[in-house]
Order: sequence, then structure tokens, then C-alpha cells
Amino acid sequence: MRFSPSRRVSELSFERFLLYAAVFFSPFLDLTAEAVFFTLSDALFCAALVVLLLRRRLPSAPLGVLTWPWIASFVLIVGGLHISSMVEGDMWRGVILLLQYSFCFIALPYLLLGRKEKEAYRLLFVFLAGVIALDVHGILTFYLVGYTPDSPVVSGNGRLETLSGSSNAAACLNAMMIVVVLWLRLSGKLSFKMSAVLFSIMLTTIVLTSSNGGIIAMSAGILAFLACSLSLRQTVKIVPILAIPGVFLMAGGSDYLPSAFQERVLNALASGNVSEAGTFKSRSALMQEALEAINTDQISLIGIGADQFRLRSVQETPVHNSFLLLWVEGGMVSLLGWLLFCSTGFILWYVARAQGVMVYGRAAVLASFVVFIVVANVSAHIYARYWYTALLLIMQPTVIGLSLHFLKSERFAQSFRRRHTRSSRRLVWHW
Repeated sequence: MRFSPSRRVSELSFERFLLYAAVFFSPFLDLTAEAVFFTLSDALFCAALVVLLLRRRLPSAPLGVLTWPWIASFVLIVGGLHISSMVEGDMWRGVILLLQYSFCFIALPYLLLGRKEKEAYRLLFVFLAGVIALDVHGILTFYLVGYTPDSPVVSGNGRLETLSGSSNAAACLNAMMIVVVLWLRLSGKLSFKMSAVLFSIMLTTIVLTSSNGGIIAMSAGILAFLACSLSLRQTVKIVPILAIPGVFLMAGGSDYLPSAFQERVLNALASGNVSEAGTFKSRSALMQEALEAINTDQISLIGIGADQFRLRSVQETPVHNSFLLLWVEGGMVSLLGWLLFCSTGFILWYVARAQGVMVYGRAAVLASFVVFIVVANVSAHIYARYWYTALLLIMQPTVIGLSLHFLKSERFAQSFRRRHTRSSRRLVWHW
């Protein structure tokens, strides 16, 4: 059956609409079903996946050089959790986590990657627009409405949560997007005015969340990005943007900071006592409890099973450190997989640096994984889709750049071999 050009265009537009909508709403975690962890974005992603499967448009190797590390990390993470759940814990909890992680590690790469460079940046801008929309809605709600029992946007203790699920998640997500804004600014894809506006919105969101983890993630991400990319010539482009917080504080802006931020963040910074930084004591107690469980149960290759730490914990909550949680529940197998996954950004950065490809893109990849490692140290299981969506979209331009570089190198080598073969034949004939 032949299709007219207009029909093909409409089909591509429908696929693009589903994917763009899924990416845009990915940070809106509170737009979810009550019974299961399945968001509006997940539904759109599934619809896009069905369309791509029916039309056989899925890419063959979307991750490029990261294919094997990515797949190996996924197999180790879910394998350790599932086997541990079958042997020690609840098998069905292992199945649930298997499905959640499978969506992140298998479905999302095939949906988001394997595209042309222009489309890759377009998807990244769509995700950035979703985060900014989330922030603007949260900021307006914080100042115009405030806390209401029926709204998840502002918590009862005066912290902005937005619709991303929690204050820490909102802050750390914005920390990662600040790295993206710096990258797009240095690569000439964002003007100074637009970069300053976006940076101000995201910084305001981080302050209103009063999240110590967000402040740490933002600082670590910016430092990692600057260390890997900044030259003296490029300093002029981003120093004025990074100077915005300092100008605000020098103008007496500290008096306008929310009380929750002053109590949770500024007091800890002023006194140098980390125990005053938010929920540090309770989180430390959970980490100590996890370490004791590892020693008491002599956890080695397999753990106690998915979601079992929460049932055993005195606080009846999972430890907010994904490395320890995976170690306890999935054993060393899951921990090794998680460490490998957290290393994929460094692997991509190293390969791109060795090939001299994508200076700012590879720096953004490294910095975004630094932010993610901070998130992993203050979070339980991480299978919220927006984290993997963000990481994949940030990695995609560098993956594309490497693929094109290797393709050009291969073509050059083939051309050189052909010329060398012809020259050798002429020499033999002449002799």
C-alpha cells in the first residue's frame, strides 16, 4: 500500500506530538494514577511506543557506545533485586520493581534516542520547557496561594514541592537543568537574556524548595561543568549569569528569602553544623540502620528483597540512599549494577574527550551525572521517569557526535585503504 506524502507527514506529526507531550509532562510526577505509579507522561510514552512498534520505526542501537554498559547495569540491578525477592523477600515486589526499572532502562532509550542532531536538541528544549512550566506554576502558587491541604505544590512547613513529587526532587531536577542552560548558552543555542531568565527561575525554585540536597547538587553540577569546559575566552558568556545570586545577596536579598530556607539551609551554613541541615539526623539514622542490616544479615551477592528494608526499619521507611538501599535489598549484584550505571556518564565523557568531540556536550553529560549521584545519595529507589529522560536527552547530542565521528573515521580509513591498494598495484605493474 502506498501512502501520500501528506499522510506520511501527518503520521510523523502524530508520533512527534505524542513524544513531545510525554517529554514535556515527564517532570509532572503528581499527574499520576492513585493505585499504581503510572503518570500521564508514562501513558503518552506507551502510546508513542505502540505507534513506533506498529510502524517499525524503532532505532537498532540507540545508545551507541553506551549500549553494553547500559544493558549490563540494567541486568545487574533488576537481576539482583528479583533473585533476592524470590529467595528472601516478596517475589511480587521484585516483579513491580523489574517493570519500573525496565521502563526506564529499556523503553525510554528506544523512544528518545537514535534521532538526528536537530531533533535531539528539540527534545531537550521541550523537556526544559516542561521544567520551566513546572517552576513557574510552583512559584506563582507559592506566592499567590500558599499552602492548602488539597494541593501538593506547597508543603505544610512552607517548602515548594511543585508537581514533581517532593521538594528535593524539584530542587535537584532544576540543578541538572541549570547545567543544561549553561551548556546551551556556551554552545550558542541560548541568548544571554534567555539564559539569565531561565537561570533566575530555576534558582528561585531551588531556594523556595529549601533543599540542602538541591543546593549541593547545583554547586557540584556547576563546578563539574566549569572544570570540564570553561576556557578564558568563554568565561565572559556565563560569569554574568552565575553572578546573579551574589548580586541578589549583596543588594540585601537575604531578608526576602523564605523562612524555611533560612532555617534549613542558612543556619546550617552559618553555624557549620550539618545536623541543622533539614532531616540530616533521621537520614543518618536510616543509613546507620542499613549498614547494621548489611553486617547482621551478612549480605553479599543477594539481599533481603525488594521493599523489605522499609518493613524492617524502625522508622518504617526506606533508607534515602540508593546505593545502600540497593546493597541491602539486591545485594552486591544490584549495587555493582547501580555503580556501573552511575559510571556511564563518565564513560561517555571519557570516550568523547579522547576523540575530541562535543566539548560542551560531554561536559554537560559529566556534570549531569554528578548531579544524579548527589540525587542517588539522598533518594531511595530512583525509577521516576524524568531522571532518565533528562539524562538520555543530555547524552544524545554527544552520542550522535561520536557516531558521526566514528563514521567519518571509518570512511576515511576505507578511502585510504582503496588509494593505498591502487598505488600498490601500480607499483607492482611498473616493476
